[in-house]
Amino acid sequence: MQRSAMRAVSEMFEKRGTAPRIYRNMLVFLAADQALMANLEQEVRRFIAWTSIKEDSQDLNLDAAQNRETEVSLKRSDETVDLRLKEAWCWLLVPSVDTYDRKTLDWERTRLSGGTDGIIPRAAKHLLHNEGVVSKCNYCPHCGAEIEQVLVGY
Repeated sequence: MQRSAMRAVSEMFEKRGTAPRIYRNMLVFLAADQALMANLEQEVRRFIAWTSIKEDSQDLNLDAAQNRETEVSLKRSDETVDLRLKEAWCWLLVPSVDTYDRKTLDWERTRLSGGTDGIIPRAAKHLLHNEGVVSKCNYCPHCGAEIEQVLVGY
């Protein structure tokens, strides 16, 4: 992770706008891998170009074969954008405060890779599996099931 990204995440963790953040223990962050963002940006540009061609197909006087090629290329580009999004947004950042001094902030950085799930379901599964989210509560027996349902429902 780049230092500037971690600095920004730490600032978001500490403050909500200009006010201090109250419920900091309820935050986790997803971040993109900077090295993979160029591939995503390139594919988004390609998708926008194919979308423009499709929208302007009459003005461009495209024949049936060119329209089919446009449709196929647009669909392929859309699928590739989805794939590149899953690849690029792969860092789960989970803050924790040192249990001894209660001031030092540590970050667990986990690379979420593999799988066909989207970004949020992968993060939710990881958090549930590694107890990053408390899914059982002694005070309310139903809240844990509701938390899991919301997280896995993405």
